[in-house]
Parts: sequence; structure tokens; C-alpha cells
Amino acid sequence: MKLNVEKYDKLIWRANGTLLLFACMGAIVVCTVVGYKLLRDVFGNRQVHDLVNVDQNTKKEEYLRLGYFQILKGTNLILIPLTSEQKYDVSYYSKSAYSPARNYLVFNSSTKESYWIWKSNAFLVLEDTKIFNQIKEENSQQTKALVFEFVAADSNTDGILDNTDLKSIQYFDLASQKPVPIVDQVDRSIGVQQTADDEVLFFYSRSGKSYFRSLSVSSLGLSAEREIGLPL
Repeated sequence: MKLNVEKYDKLIWRANGTLLLFACMGAIVVCTVVGYKLLRDVFGNRQVHDLVNVDQNTKKEEYLRLGYFQILKGTNLILIPLTSEQKYDVSYYSKSAYSPARNYLVFNSSTKESYWIWKSNAFLVLEDTKIFNQIKEENSQQTKALVFEFVAADSNTDGILDNTDLKSIQYFDLASQKPVPIVDQVDRSIGVQQTADDEVLFFYSRSGKSYFRSLSVSSLGLSAEREIGLPL
């Protein structure tokens, strides 16, 4: 009888030891995951780029500054982005968000006159593309227009403007200062290509399908949207 009790006690100790081992391993995994998330939040995400916090419930400070100048080729015009830096609190620490362009200033170095592309700074500009008067002779090229890809609204309602939101594309003629909306609220801008002196093509995707439109540089006429069929 004593032998059976000793065997039983050994089984209990082994079972308890196995359970304790699994519990310790589980605790180590949980602590590792939680610690990683805390370290990532505290040290990895204090500074973020290419986004704008638009959450109305977040108290934030915003600083607007002029960015790096770009001389528009063949003209007396200088393109200057309006950058922004935001500081706000997230949970138990502060965070800063940087945006390389919220608007653009066009400055004429001859007349010293200037104007803004948009009347509002509510956008996040993702990319700008230059359009020229002709494409063959690079030495005699003049910048005729600008194309902007930007985020105009928080389409996924996460409180920020960033690359995950829907995009809009606008063509801006420098001579007339006339904006031409190309597309609004698309999933992705695939590319902008000037294929001739008087033609610019715009490629983009919406709801899993790809499309393109063409624009006449001289008349600012925009073609109808055409779908690009993909191979099966």
C-alpha cells in the first residue's frame, strides 16, 4: 500500500511540474508579446511620417512651415511645399506626425508675386509630377503644369489622413492657374505619364479594376474613363 502511495505522489508531482512548466512558458510568451508592443509604441512610433491627424477628439498642436524649394524647369517659378508637424498625446506618451506637403506656394522670382495651389491646407499631398511643353528636347523644356496626387478626406474613418485613404488626382495648369480634377476618391494612383507634347495619361484603380484617362495639354480637355482589361 505504501508503494502505491509513493507512485501516486510521484505522478502528482510530475503532473504539477508539467502544468507549472506550461504556465511559465505561457507567461513568458505573454510578457514577450506585451513587452514588444509596449517597446514598439514607446520607442518605434513616437515619430511618424506622411500622415495628418484629423481626429476631432485629439488635442494637438500643429506647426506649418515652408519646405524645400523646387525651381520649375524653364520658368521663373519656384514651387514651395507647405509642410506640417503635429504633436499630440497617444495613451501614455506624446507623438509627432510629419507631413511633407499640405499645400504648395508658387512664387514668381521675377515679379515677386505668389499664390497658393489650394485655398485650404486640409489635404495630404502624396506626390507631385511636372508636365512640360514638349518631351523630346530636354534642354529647352519648360514646366507647363503640375499633377498632384493627394488625400482629401479620412475615407476609412481612422482619424488620420495617410496612404490607406482614397486618393484624388488633380492637374494644375501654370499659365491659366486653372485646376483640372482628374479623378476623385480612387483606391490607388498607378501612374502619370506624359506620352506626347499635348497628351498626359493617368492610370488608377478603383474597386479592383484598372482605368485610364487622357488629358489634352493645350485645351485641358479630359477624355472619358476607360477600363483596362486584365488577363484571366
